Amino acid sequence: MAQVFTQRFILASGVNATYWVPAGYRAVARTLLVYQGVGATGGAALFLGTTPVAQLLPGEYKSASLETRLPAYAGEQLYVQTFSASSVAMLAGFIFEDPSGPLGRSFERDPGHTKPADAG
Repeated sequence: MAQVFTQRFILASGVNATYWVPAGYRAVARTLLVYQGVGATGGAALFLGTTPVAQLLPGEYKSASLETRLPAYAGEQLYVQTFSASSVAMLAGFIFEDPSGPLGRSFERDPGHTKPADAG
């Protein structure tokens, strides 16, 4: 059985940051925390690769959080984009060994896949 570890994937202050899931592992992003300092136009967005997943805009001197269960497989990237120099973002979750890779995702990647005919 694989051991599960808690992990802070990203801690970014006023910059964009990327976490690449290492080979043989699966990451599950659980919490995105964003604090906005001076300036109400800040905040941060979470991406899985180039796909936007969430955006938090807490407002000046406020924070916001998002709970998720976003899986990222070996070689995929979790990316946080901050919108101002006074935006701070943290992404945390779990990571565990997963030598089998993205089981079940072949259905997502195969546009020609059809459901099997009903038996009987």
